[in-house]
Amino acid sequence: MSDTLEKIRDGIQEIFPEAADMEITNDTTLEEIPDWDSMSAVNLQGYIEQTFQVIIPQDLLADETTIQEVISYVQDPEKIKEAM
Repeated sequence: MSDTLEKIRDGIQEIFPEAADMEITNDTTLEEIPDWDSMSAVNLQGYIEQTFQVIIPQDLLADETTIQEVISYVQDPEKIKEAM
């Protein structure tokens, strides 16, 4: 498991205690996270910004966004510009 995936998984499980037993993989979509909603997106956005020092627009944290896409944005912030 990549370090980035592990940190994102840890953050999701911290923000969403209901996801503690959930298997979070690269293919998991954000809407699959229990209790995912727009406020959750803000919380995850803050976690990503603090953990990875990357500003990720909330629009990129849509329901259909996969964990792999989040990882791609974190590892290559230029992709954020391309996605907008």
